[in-house]
Amino acid sequence: MFARLLVAIDESPSTQVVLDFATALARRGATAIHVLHVNPLLVGGRGHAELTETEAARLVEAAVRQLREQLRSCDVKVTGSLARATCFQLPQVVAETAEARHSDAIVVGSRRRRGMRRLFGHGLRERVTGLSPLPVLVAPAPLEVSGGHRFEHHAAAIDDPDGSAVSSREAHPAGRRGSSPPPTRSPG
Repeated sequence: MFARLLVAIDESPSTQVVLDFATALARRGATAIHVLHVNPLLVGGRGHAELTETEAARLVEAAVRQLREQLRSCDVKVTGSLARATCFQLPQVVAETAEARHSDAIVVGSRRRRGMRRLFGHGLRERVTGLSPLPVLVAPAPLEVSGGHRFEHHAAAIDDPDGSAVSSREAHPAGRRGSSPPPTRSPG
């Protein structure tokens, strides 16, 4: 599939989903994963970053440690790095780092946007896709539905020996995989 993955992370809760997604991809034949966190400098301010250099370094170290632990039975080299850029330069840094590391694909997270931000906002995924010739793989974000219930996507694609592909996609209540969804009331 993909031998060398660049995994872009940030300080959001979606990072865990991205790392789990990268782990699943790596188990299908990856030989190297490089974790990248670009600490965005706040534009218009005094050049302050969202995280301190120490906090950002800890974030990358924790991600690398987690991937190494999850992939200890596989022969996958896991490395990490930290960069700084303005929010406008961030996609370019991700694309350039992937190219410099000879990556086969870029893995990013998804943030579910609503309303006007969904219509007009261009996230990292869209901007990196426009800059890089590499495939950009998106780890799906958990779904939030009314009533405060969270659902997680679980998707799998399995190649059969005869060349056909089987895929499935499920939504489970967060933390309750395999259980049925919460009961709903019928109108009336």
